[in-house]
Amino acid sequence: MKPLSYSSPPKQSNVAQNIRSLCLDALSTRPLLDRLREHPLAVILMFHGFYADDESVAYSSEGKHLAVSSFARLLGLLKRHFQPIHLRELIASLRNGAPLPPNALVLTFDDGYESNFRVAYPLLMKVQVPATIFLATEFVDENTPMWTERLEFALARSSKDHLILPSAEEDKPISLATPSERATALGKVKKILKSLPHPELLNQVDALEDQLGVRLTRGDLLPYQRSLNWDQCREMADSGLVDFGGHTHSHCILGRVEPDLARKEIQTCRRIIEDRLNIDGGLFCYPNGKPGDYSEICAKSLSEEGYSCALTTEEGYVNRDSDPYALHRIGISDRDDPKWTLLQATGSLPRLKRLLGRMQTAEKEAL
Repeated sequence: MKPLSYSSPPKQSNVAQNIRSLCLDALSTRPLLDRLREHPLAVILMFHGFYADDESVAYSSEGKHLAVSSFARLLGLLKRHFQPIHLRELIASLRNGAPLPPNALVLTFDDGYESNFRVAYPLLMKVQVPATIFLATEFVDENTPMWTERLEFALARSSKDHLILPSAEEDKPISLATPSERATALGKVKKILKSLPHPELLNQVDALEDQLGVRLTRGDLLPYQRSLNWDQCREMADSGLVDFGGHTHSHCILGRVEPDLARKEIQTCRRIIEDRLNIDGGLFCYPNGKPGDYSEICAKSLSEEGYSCALTTEEGYVNRDSDPYALHRIGISDRDDPKWTLLQATGSLPRLKRLLGRMQTAEKEAL
């Protein structure tokens, strides 16, 4: 069955696209951007994987894999408007108060996709922008598909026309007749699964694959879905430009497992990274990283195990009083224009919205 591209955003008319483009061009010019931008201690951007422009992206990745052309454009914009630094520099500044350059920026890549080496690394080397890659070490060791990839593949490839959700509250079949309905089903299933303890989550993924009659194997993985190998990691680490941190071993959501298993996960991934790469593996990033996906117990375990920081997926910026074990980031999506991403990264969007709100209020009062 032909794969369904059910994650594509709706097409805009040419007029709407032109208006949006003109607005982004105006807003992303340096004088206006400098007036609108926030000035936190630093901004951390979150990426996942990448794909070559001639490479097929056959089914939903929810925009987390970026086209190389978009990433190249974005890197150019970021270099003009920010001072890229290593994550370790930021953590040292948080802990000892050392100054950072104005408009400090940190790039991070989650999970450990092979495209970080094949697609992104050459661009990072060309423009000399540092980055940190957070490895789910089981993914790198075994190159086995993550549960999210398995679920997306099964929903895209299945010939079934309905699905029973893995939830006692929602036991009625939901339709898979159209790409839109499959996208809705994907979102619902992921939300349910992420609330489960990790062993139960994996059992449910197995059951869903059986129900849909499709199972993703290593041989089915497209280039942009494959994992890094340790030789590629070593080459990047040896460059001094790319650093590495832990993302658990099995990519389990730490807040959904018992404390002893959570500690084992963070111990295992650090030990493997340090053994394979001969570096200090004391950087960490929470899988999923939303409220409830980590806790004070997780942060305490990380501190006791010698980790210096932990990054979330909660949107926000890093300030002098930020908690090193709950650092916020700005997530980057392939659905966004690089200039729109620049406005997000600079914090200009909230200020622009407040400015427009004040203008609307003043206009109403003048009437």
